[in-house]
Amino acid sequence: MMTDFFSFLGWLFVNVGVPVLAPVTLLPLLRFNRIYGGDLSSARAERDDQFVAPVN
Repeated sequence: MMTDFFSFLGWLFVNVGVPVLAPVTLLPLLRFNRIYGGDLSSARAERDDQFVAPVN
């Protein structure tokens, strides 16, 4: 009986809690645009074609 309850709580957390809370936890990442002014090194590397494609 108790294991069914914990199993249900785990299912509820994974299937409801994570999709609802994930965007909220990622909101602080929006500050990086203001801090760095949109001038990230990866954007410069993409503009200058510095990415190396893996070769199989």
